[in-house]
Amino acid sequence: MDFVAGDFFSSVPAGDLYLLKHVLHDWGDDEFLEILRNCRAAMRGGGRIAIIELVLGEIGEPGPTPLMDMNMLVMASGRERSFTEYAHLLGKARFGEVRITTIHSPWAIIEASCEV
Repeated sequence: MDFVAGDFFSSVPAGDLYLLKHVLHDWGDDEFLEILRNCRAAMRGGGRIAIIELVLGEIGEPGPTPLMDMNMLVMASGRERSFTEYAHLLGKARFGEVRITTIHSPWAIIEASCEV
């Protein structure tokens, strides 16, 4: 594993797995897609992306995610997204199958491969 500093809006180094934790919710859809497309362009064959974020559920579902969504909408240009929204944006960035794994916290792991 290598940790490399850089600007993911311009490019990312080649890799097999990209781990983005609590990053994408900071950005609107255009910036979100730019980050994903840069990861996809640099990804080696068979590569994957793992995104760890809060995931919005059904309207009215209790938990911290709707409150964080409100905070992101007011304080930053980002927002929390539903699994359907993540899958749609990952598809637009040319990622293949998208899976979600819930973990014992408010966060979930969203995985996608570069296989289209």
